[in-house]
Amino acid sequence: MTTIHDTPLAISPLANDVPGPPGSVIAPGSVRLLAGIIPVTTLVVVGQGTYVANTTTGMVTFDPLPTFTGA
Repeated sequence: MTTIHDTPLAISPLANDVPGPPGSVIAPGSVRLLAGIIPVTTLVVVGQGTYVANTTTGMVTFDPLPTFTGA
């Protein structure tokens, strides 16, 4: 994915998911990031920036450090 330098980016990790059995729903509040094996809603990655999972919408926002140019 290409973006403007030093600009936050929001993605929807649930966008390509489908619920299981009929009548099931995907709960946006279930989105978590992993700090090792620990589920968190905010994750700071040294040298990259901060990832935040919004438990209301299910969106994940990445706010890069001004010095981050991609991985």
